Amino acid sequence: MALYDEIIFPSAPNSDESLVLLEKICSPPPCESYPQLNGPLILYGAGKLGKLACDYLQKVGQTFLYIVDRNADTARQQEFWKDVQILNPEEVPPMDKKNAILAICISTFSWNNVVRPLQKQGWEKIIPFYDLTHQFKDQHPLNNGWFGHRFSEQDRQVHASLLGAWQDNHSRASHLQFLAWRMLREEWSFHKAEVDTSSRYFIPEVTKALTGSECFLDVGAHHGEIIPQFLDRVAGKFMKIMAIEADPENMIKLQKTLLQSLPSYSRKKIQFKEIAIGRKKHKGSFISGLNYASQLGKGGMNVQVTTLDSLEFCPTFIKVHLEGGELDALKGGLTKLQQNRPIIAATVYHGEHHMKDLATWLMSHVTNYHFYLRLHGWWGTGLVVYALPKERTNV
Repeated sequence: MALYDEIIFPSAPNSDESLVLLEKICSPPPCESYPQLNGPLILYGAGKLGKLACDYLQKVGQTFLYIVDRNADTARQQEFWKDVQILNPEEVPPMDKKNAILAICISTFSWNNVVRPLQKQGWEKIIPFYDLTHQFKDQHPLNNGWFGHRFSEQDRQVHASLLGAWQDNHSRASHLQFLAWRMLREEWSFHKAEVDTSSRYFIPEVTKALTGSECFLDVGAHHGEIIPQFLDRVAGKFMKIMAIEADPENMIKLQKTLLQSLPSYSRKKIQFKEIAIGRKKHKGSFISGLNYASQLGKGGMNVQVTTLDSLEFCPTFIKVHLEGGELDALKGGLTKLQQNRPIIAATVYHGEHHMKDLATWLMSHVTNYHFYLRLHGWWGTGLVVYALPKERTNV
């Protein structure tokens, strides 16, 4: 089986069809052969993921020759790239295309749409950047390039149950796309169930349910990218916002970004909390300074971990992105979830059992909700579980 094959399906599957496709994923042995870094390295893409890749490689001590980007002239003007060579595709020497490994740092387009033109240009060794990171897993906690292992019978039954529980066929398509990439490194696409890279946390079902009296809890607020999107969806009308970010460097940028860009009447209703969130209150370790890969983990700074239930905030909409800590955070907020019945949007792609465990727990602990699943990035990234209280689906 070739890595990164593409399979296109005519439509999103219904419940019965999704079970047949699940068997196609479970039957062959999972692909666990990570690409090896056995030559000089070049990065492709100078956007958000390219910047993360540059920082990541520096932290693990891995050099690369240069960046390739179709908009190299524009990228060169950015302060971030001032010390990095950036080439247009036509400037790359033919020998580099033959001998170097090209790590793709673009997850906003399908693998084949990015790679096929590069292969025609003569590139011979192309891999996703995230697959490259497996070789450095002991040096850095970034874990977006994992491969799934063969399912146990219990795993298979749980996934089959989830496929039947999702609210729509688009969710079932996202579920299968995610598993196909993670288990087989096959890129599955379904017509009328497209990957939407622009609406993460704000799918139409969520946006339609929002009102002008939301109390928005942003857990893992990073640099504040999501809050302006929320304000746009509610036309600037809301009750309160609490932005939680445990990384001190991220918090500085978060506050600077929002306090400079938002109007004064919005700023007055935003509260910032530099705290870590977990299942219970305890002294923990937080790995900081990794941009949006910062997370609770061994070898970091000492922090006081608190819970969502202990916050003096009653959310009507919760967004959670904690690099794998989402389920623990939600478990520590069960009382608030059951009492306040918020809309919930949680990322679920940072580990092998992440989506399965979080979705199963949510469906078991919050009642009278509709559940959706959406992919907002390619290569099995950007997967988000959405939970909408039924009483808000007709707003």
